[in-house]
Amino acid sequence: MRLPGAGWFLRKRPYIPAPPGGEPVPEQRGRIRAALAMKTNSQLEQDRVRRQTSDSAAEAIDEKTRRHIRLYGVQPRHELDRRIAEVERERDMEEVLETNASILALSGAILGTTVNKNFFLITGTVLGFLTQHAITGWCPPVPIFRRIGVRTRAEIDQEKYALKALRGDFKNLRGAKSRADVASVWKAVNT
Repeated sequence: MRLPGAGWFLRKRPYIPAPPGGEPVPEQRGRIRAALAMKTNSQLEQDRVRRQTSDSAAEAIDEKTRRHIRLYGVQPRHELDRRIAEVERERDMEEVLETNASILALSGAILGTTVNKNFFLITGTVLGFLTQHAITGWCPPVPIFRRIGVRTRAEIDQEKYALKALRGDFKNLRGAKSRADVASVWKAVNT
């Protein structure tokens, strides 16, 4: 059985929403398709993990992100800078899984060597989970981590770029002056 890779995902015909005035013109359609096709690995990873995440956990993560954007969007620049630095240091789902898996696998190997060979089952189980996550984007620890709020790199980047836009880092988006500006930035980073 051949598993679909990233090439399969990018070959899928993307959904192109019609603009408020009706159907997109052909040159718009081409630019939209090109933008949709340029998904990064972290975006593809986020899609895999997000598809495997319960609706309630995904909504809780999104609401937390929106709350941070609303809160810091009207704060002084030094507070915004501090939050962006925090977001840049935040560990994503892959880092959390890899760290926990390596600790458990190493512990299982050491205990299997020194105490009892049955501890090698821990190492085997953890490696099986990592393989399952690499193929499907899901393994038993993922729902637990998602419930406690661990985000994917793309979800972290959403908040980071929204905050940078509110700070005025991008030419076509100004700093926030009201809650309405915060909402427009959130919409911009989600499209």
